[in-house]
Amino acid sequence: MFLRKLLLASFIMLSSLGRAQEVSPETLVYFKEVALGSEYSHQKSPPLIQKWKENPRMYVTGEASSSLTRILREIVEELNQLVKPLQIEWASSRQEANFVIFLGSAQEYVQKYEPACRPWIRNLALFYVRSNAQYEIYEGSMYLDTQRLKAMDTRKHLLREELTQALGLMKDSPRYRDSIFYSKFTRTQSFSEMDRKLIRLLYNPKVRPGMNAQDLDSVLSLK
Repeated sequence: MFLRKLLLASFIMLSSLGRAQEVSPETLVYFKEVALGSEYSHQKSPPLIQKWKENPRMYVTGEASSSLTRILREIVEELNQLVKPLQIEWASSRQEANFVIFLGSAQEYVQKYEPACRPWIRNLALFYVRSNAQYEIYEGSMYLDTQRLKAMDTRKHLLREELTQALGLMKDSPRYRDSIFYSKFTRTQSFSEMDRKLIRLLYNPKVRPGMNAQDLDSVLSLK
């Protein structure tokens, strides 16, 4: 009897895992729209999945006020519930970090961290990541221009948006206004339910770096 119950429990668990890999057509369409490629990419090859394989180790520098630091920690705490088994960590120094969050002017960010971002310093916030030949993100940075941007609700929105996109969901979309990935200006302060689905889906083990749209269809489509 015990063995029968154990086998039944194992079957139920495996069945649940199998169903967890399946997503609705609506979610899959939006996921491919946001997760394949990058907003500022000039590559001519088909857009592919990029994601972190090692834990991001983040370091905050610049005008890191206590309020902005607290907001960042709250966002990371939310993300860590969605990206398991990946976990975002905090580095105690720049040398230990593989992702820098700079709070200050866009010009200073470009000078100190990302000279390649010069064409986009007009942006109030921006992320920049590097991937290896296997499309695994291994380092990056982002900034929030605290010199030009003073409204706290907009600061909070952009910190959430850029940090989330730096995990691999790199494109905007006009599809859902309540989404953090909405392409027009908003001050969204939280992840929508669809956002949460996309973040979880990116770090589903079935979704691997280098996958294209057809690969995603084959491993995620409802049968």
